[in-house]
Amino acid sequence: MLRGIYASATGMIAEARRLDVITNNVANAATTGYKPDAVRARPFADVLVQRLDDRDGTGRIAPPAPVGRLGMGVQTPETVTVLADGPLRFTGRALDLALQGDGFFTVEDARGQRFYTRDGAFRLDAEGYLVTASGHRVLLESGQPVAAGGAGAGRRPGGEEAIQVDSDGTVRAGGEALGRLAIVSSQEVPGLRKVGANLWAQGEGSVLLARVARSEPAGGAPAGGARPWTLLVGYLEGSGVEPVLEMADLIATMRAYEANQRALRMQDEALGRAANDVGRVG
Repeated sequence: MLRGIYASATGMIAEARRLDVITNNVANAATTGYKPDAVRARPFADVLVQRLDDRDGTGRIAPPAPVGRLGMGVQTPETVTVLADGPLRFTGRALDLALQGDGFFTVEDARGQRFYTRDGAFRLDAEGYLVTASGHRVLLESGQPVAAGGAGAGRRPGGEEAIQVDSDGTVRAGGEALGRLAIVSSQEVPGLRKVGANLWAQGEGSVLLARVARSEPAGGAPAGGARPWTLLVGYLEGSGVEPVLEMADLIATMRAYEANQRALRMQDEALGRAANDVGRVG
């Protein structure tokens, strides 16, 4: 009986975690470049239950006969991230960039800490640096931030049109090539994990459910092999969340939680009757 209580409790924990993930996905249904999460739960190993000390019709003890398997509940669920491409939205802005395939833009904060993002809604700040919506500076492969004024930056000449980005990631300012955007794949950054604010960072213990479409340039792969990403200028990648599917999962999760809750209540009532009634005389 106590096993059943703990099995129901682990089921409630798993469904509560799933509910948190679903609500977070729904809240980010309109977030540019957002990758939805999913909960992957696994059951504990089942136990084979046998009847012990079972006597046949002659009074002899028969060999133990299997009754069936007893589930031991659900292990603590793990959260995985679905890396499928989101829908594309045309904007026509020169600084709106969308990645398709396995790729992330490299950015840094004011302290020089590196992060990665799929949100390509870039702009020029007051100092002429190319930044994200949250103000993180976009980096080149050289590790330098993209600046409209060249390496020195410090100014914002000509507005947003001062920066042009080619489909191969090459950045140009005033007709001068500054270098290529630092775009990395999930394979190049081990332990890539979400850290909030639509940013990713390198860490430990992250789990990625990679379902990405590899880009294949027309005319075959170049000598060095095709990049695992495609860069589109004038587009933004929408959120990968499917609101209708998330709402369906939300309903199923709530019902599963309620079922475990009712099972727990029934087992509590059965234990209460056993404690009060078993052994009562008269």
